[in-house]
Amino acid sequence: MKSKLSITVIVLLSSACYTTRLNVPGATPGEVHADRQWFALAGAKSMSDPANAECEDGIAYVESGLTGTDFLINVGLAVLGAGIAAGVTYATVDENHRNFNTIRATANAGGALAGFLIAPRTIRYACHVHSSAAEENQHTR
Repeated sequence: MKSKLSITVIVLLSSACYTTRLNVPGATPGEVHADRQWFALAGAKSMSDPANAECEDGIAYVESGLTGTDFLINVGLAVLGAGIAAGVTYATVDENHRNFNTIRATANAGGALAGFLIAPRTIRYACHVHSSAAEENQHTR
């Protein structure tokens, strides 16, 4: 029991939020926007429109990360996936072969698969603004 608790604590502490930032050299950032992006197949396929569609002159700054809200969404997806997998297993495996270990194993697989199939990430970005627009932006603040 202690080893399971230790593993759970280690997993929770090591699954911290992360952030990746990119600043474009020489670019003047404007107003910062935030958007939640959805990805499928472990991030290989984007399910959202590009976040920077309104940036006519390109991006000055972009930050991609897993926020606390994204983490909670991932936990919810894992619980949902585990519940669906366990329910399907319970409903389809005959009574003679149905046991706790089988249901637990498929629930674990379903929970892991849910995060692989779909996951959110929060994007923050600022469009590049020309210096005259940047000066106006500074005066209005």
